[in-house]
Amino acid sequence: MRSDELTSRSLDSSLFRQIGDRAASLDERIVAEIRALIEAGRISPGDRLPSERELARALRVSRASLREALRRLAALGLVEIRWGQGVFVRSVDLEFILEHVAPLMLQDGSTADLYEIRRLLEVEAAGWAARRATTSERAELRALTAEGRANRDRLAADANVARDFDQRYHNLVARLSHNQVLMRIMVSLLDLLGELRQRSFAVPGRALRSLEEHEQITEAIVAGDVEAARERMLTHLRHAEATVRGTSEPAVRGDAQSHDVDGGSGPRTP
Repeated sequence: MRSDELTSRSLDSSLFRQIGDRAASLDERIVAEIRALIEAGRISPGDRLPSERELARALRVSRASLREALRRLAALGLVEIRWGQGVFVRSVDLEFILEHVAPLMLQDGSTADLYEIRRLLEVEAAGWAARRATTSERAELRALTAEGRANRDRLAADANVARDFDQRYHNLVARLSHNQVLMRIMVSLLDLLGELRQRSFAVPGRALRSLEEHEQITEAIVAGDVEAARERMLTHLRHAEATVRGTSEPAVRGDAQSHDVDGGSGPRTP
């Protein structure tokens, strides 16, 4: 539903906190403040923001900074600027969130956070692929796995090539899950981890080990073995995270365990 089809509610400027004396880029702080109110449900689709003068005063920011922030919010699709009428909160659909908003939220996560989400999503994706993939899709997965095997020397020698092939493989497994939401989120996750993943594939032996693990996952998916597909994907992701963590700063979490998809815990690969 479009925001102009909703009943508008004029918001009081007292809803907005003063941010003029807080550190960081001013327009980014304004965007973060309004996004937080939207995500908390304190601002709803169809609501009209206070006038530019009132909002700038409430936030203790310049009107120039406010205008820039509103332009950014409009570009994100979170508000709609109607000249002569005001600024209205938009009704955002799932497609827009996946394309524009989810990547921004994922950027705030640590490496541990992002791999935790990868385990949650991709283990299930492997199981769904084993259950749902068509005959032609299973053949496609076999062909991609064979392509990796045929180019193992090149993958082992070039971290860029290895990373790109790994992304193709994981995106294909996500597609075979037949879950469109998961597939789109996976693209964002892998893009955010791109640099770390490339560095991990520069570690001697990592690319070949990854190929072997891909082959094991493929065998399970092609055989329709849901539990084996899930278990092998979990093992693969744990090994991948351990390698990435060895090439980057320590994770924010200091624990020695990682949580399984079903809520249990197991030792993290050293």
